[in-house]
Amino acid sequence: MTVLMEFIKVSKKYRKSDTLALDGVSFELKEKERIAYLGPNGSGKTTTCKIMSTVLYPDSGKVLFHRQNIFKMRKEYLKKIGVMFGNKTKLMENIKLQDAFLLLGHIYGLPEKDIKKKVFYYAERLNVGHLLDKRLREFSLGERTKSELIGTLLHDPEMLILDEPTIGVDIISRYEMYELLKDINKTRGTSILITSHNVEDIKELAERVILINKGKVVFDGGFPEFKRRFGVEEKDVVLRFRNYTEFEKAKQELSGFVKRIEGVNLHLAIRDEEMPRVLNKLVSFQDYEILIKEKDLSEILRRSFSA
Repeated sequence: MTVLMEFIKVSKKYRKSDTLALDGVSFELKEKERIAYLGPNGSGKTTTCKIMSTVLYPDSGKVLFHRQNIFKMRKEYLKKIGVMFGNKTKLMENIKLQDAFLLLGHIYGLPEKDIKKKVFYYAERLNVGHLLDKRLREFSLGERTKSELIGTLLHDPEMLILDEPTIGVDIISRYEMYELLKDINKTRGTSILITSHNVEDIKELAERVILINKGKVVFDGGFPEFKRRFGVEEKDVVLRFRNYTEFEKAKQELSGFVKRIEGVNLHLAIRDEEMPRVLNKLVSFQDYEILIKEKDLSEILRRSFSA
């Protein structure tokens, strides 16, 4: 895939607080990629997004888009990206939503016919069509967020920068947003970089993870590799027996792994390296079901943030 954006040894220090927000951060974002940019509070995520959107200038380093410096082509560059900060608005709050979209579209130089067509499509996808004649100031936080996403997509950006985009959004609306973003990524090749503390955002949207901590990139790789590296060392395994004799036999032979007993169900905690040995033992049992629970992403994130 073609490299879309390059972050090259970027550093940024906030003078008033004497805080080094970014310390030589480097990474690439390719066309059609979906990246989760993760880290604990104060790690430098929002600073990165603000530099990528030209709100802040770096103290050193370069940020390139199609191999051109974004600050030397700022006006052209801003027409090619979509930026959404979860606690900020780009839409006028005191006019009807459809008029706010028209105004935003005209700023990007879009024909009115195209704006209305896109607004209708996105409003249907995100279930906000009934709000087009209302003012943004009357909306719930979730309705505002979905409206902001539509405004971010109006000009068909090549790259989306989404900083905590699902704050205050209910689970149904979040999945509407996920499906729309994945469709745009697949059909139009739009690249997506998202920062979030919401586990579902990461599970649904991330193919690659960049982990930043104290202003430095500490991990950059595929989502499966991220889970393996920072994953919980033990798996939760549940054995559900139909035969009491077999249950008693398993309880004795697997006593070292039993975490909890519920009726004739054994809850086991098994380390990854012990799993083959336990599976060999299970061959000798009969009349049971086995459930191996997937590692919890919340725990993986907690471990990665403290690494």
